[in-house]
Amino acid sequence: MTVTLYTRAGCPCCESARTVLRAAAEPYEEIDVAATPGAEERLRALTGDVVVPVLVEDDGEVRVGFGCV
Repeated sequence: MTVTLYTRAGCPCCESARTVLRAAAEPYEEIDVAATPGAEERLRALTGDVVVPVLVEDDGEVRVGFGCV
């Protein structure tokens, strides 16, 4: 199972999310919303906002903030 992690450069909460995923040996795809065309629009469609980090599970579950919001 691979999850998708929406992030932004310099975000300490995003770094925390990466650390948790790495520690759990959880494979993930990271999408930098500022550097990836269309990512902010996808994130807004998922959450109604452009807050990061956002973790999207394979089953469609969306987790916003990863403990930082």
